[in-house]
Amino acid sequence: MSIEKAKMDVIDFLISALRDSIEELNNAIGRLEDMIEKTKPQNRTSPSPETPQPMSGRNIEEKMTETRTEEAEEREEIIPPETSQPRISPLAEEPMTETRHYEVGGRERDYWECEEKMILFRVLDYINKNQFASISDITRNFFDLNRNWLAGFLSGLYACGLVALRGTATHKLYSLTLEGIDYLKRMKGVED
Repeated sequence: MSIEKAKMDVIDFLISALRDSIEELNNAIGRLEDMIEKTKPQNRTSPSPETPQPMSGRNIEEKMTETRTEEAEEREEIIPPETSQPRISPLAEEPMTETRHYEVGGRERDYWECEEKMILFRVLDYINKNQFASISDITRNFFDLNRNWLAGFLSGLYACGLVALRGTATHKLYSLTLEGIDYLKRMKGVED
C-alpha cells in the first residue's frame, strides 16, 4: 500500500510540476514580448513630429485591420473590424481545478479533478488498446498535446513504473506494465 501511495505522490508531483511549467512558460513569453517591444527600432522616416510608438501585437493587428478595411473600401466591400484578443492556449483558459463529468465504463463519474488526470487516462487507455504506442502515434491521435510535454509525461510514467519502454534510441515504444493496467482499471472503476 505504501508503494502505491508513493507512486500516486509521484504522479501528483508530475501534475503540479506541469502546471508550474505552464505558468513559467507564460511568464517567459510575457518577458520576451516586453524585450521585443523595447528593442524594436524607432521609425525615423515618419514625417510627424511625434515619436512613433513601438508596434506591439495589438497595434500590428489594428494596423492590419485598418489596411484591410481601406483596401475593401477601394473595392467597395465592407469588412467588419476584428476584435483583437490575446491568444491563450485552451489549457490556460480553463481552470484546472474544475470538476468535470466524464462517461467512463458506460457510466458518468465525478472522478476527474483536473485536465492532467484526463490526459493520463486517455494516454494509458490508448496505449492499452493498441498494446504499444510511440510518442508520434499519441500526438497524431491527441493533437491537443505538445510533443515535448508528452515526452516528459511519458518519462514520468516510466519512472513510476506504469509504462515500459522498448524499441530503439530514436524510436521508443511505450507499453503498459501490469501496474499500469491495474491503475487504468482503477481509473475506469473496473473491479477484478
